[in-house]
Amino acid sequence: MTPSTFFNWLHNFLPVRFQFLFSYAIMGSLMPYLTIYLNKELGISDSTIGLLLAGAAVSVVLSPVVMTAIADTKISGRQLLGTIFLCSTACMLAMAYFAAPWAAFVFFGIHVFLFVSVLPLLDGMNFTVQKQRLEEGKSTTPYHQIRIWGTVGFIIPSLVIYVLLESGFSVGIILYATAAFAVLSFLNTRRLPTFHPGAKEEDQGKKQPKRRLPTLDAAAVLFRGRTLVFCIALFLAHGATTAYMAFYPIYLTRTVGFSDQVAGLVFNIGAFLEIFFLLGLGWAIRTIGLKWILIIGMASTTLRMLTLAAFPTPEMAIITQILHGPIIIAIHVGPVLYLNSIAGDRFRNSIQGLFTMVIVGAPRIVGSLWAGSMAERHPDLLMIYFISGVICIFVVILIAVFFKAENDKNLM
Repeated sequence: MTPSTFFNWLHNFLPVRFQFLFSYAIMGSLMPYLTIYLNKELGISDSTIGLLLAGAAVSVVLSPVVMTAIADTKISGRQLLGTIFLCSTACMLAMAYFAAPWAAFVFFGIHVFLFVSVLPLLDGMNFTVQKQRLEEGKSTTPYHQIRIWGTVGFIIPSLVIYVLLESGFSVGIILYATAAFAVLSFLNTRRLPTFHPGAKEEDQGKKQPKRRLPTLDAAAVLFRGRTLVFCIALFLAHGATTAYMAFYPIYLTRTVGFSDQVAGLVFNIGAFLEIFFLLGLGWAIRTIGLKWILIIGMASTTLRMLTLAAFPTPEMAIITQILHGPIIIAIHVGPVLYLNSIAGDRFRNSIQGLFTMVIVGAPRIVGSLWAGSMAERHPDLLMIYFISGVICIFVVILIAVFFKAENDKNLM
């Protein structure tokens, strides 16, 4: 690699990678500990936690399609991301300052409303940049090699927070950690490429003909034929896994018996193993295709949930983390690649946002409400995992029998 090539790589690829790293670090600071914080620090009951998470999930329905449509038509994704990260920083600091249930409802809700758009925006931005580079005859990077930086970013906070908790800090320290990574995310947006995703570079600055909203074009592609089957299957999968993930930190502490700080580390064993599955994703797609990746991932989800329901022990909580990688790839990575393969240039951001709104957001509302109600009636949480596992059996059948992706071995 010549010096000029190296500096070109630094300029074009590191900012995008670091954006994934810092953005996922925001989630890695909150997800392993949030329900523990709400339950132990703020004294919020299980059913109320379910209500809070369901309220936040309403944001997942409303926000992504709006934000990604804006990114496709109005302002650059870079500007939008920067604004979101600044607002998230303010929300986390406000939650920490007031430290009250009402503040959790208000400021966590605002944070989720804004932040839920970050991942589809990042994916849309990455795919647009990669496509532009391909058209210019420049080198590109497969999605999974970019996305892996997100997994690394998700892991880093748990290591930092573990040390802080061991040093005597309360679980509320997660709010300050989240704010810190949000600041880093904002600073990194200043280094991202600037472009208007809705037009080619040579057309930027020129007046574009008026066209219909990109979201409508995305919907026309997304909700038809075999893609509709794909959407129904992922709708059920997200509902089941939301119910499972919402109370998983409490399951690790209350049911299994881990301490707060150890629960965060256990939570991230699967994230660490996920790195190796992501590294092999390109080979897996070329070899068995997306359909079998989805089947294996959802079968892993079924096995994990039923095992946690049947054997609530520390050993099984750790062993089932092995299944985390295939689950994440099937539910969160594979669908992104598939959506990009069927997206047009005008709605590359919007199709990710629409999918997040309808197929990710709506089932999160139902899953969170249901999980909160079940947790109140079954404090050991085992029934949540059993029913979620049964739902995933139907998802496996639906994908295996009815779904077929065109060119599903050529998605990278």
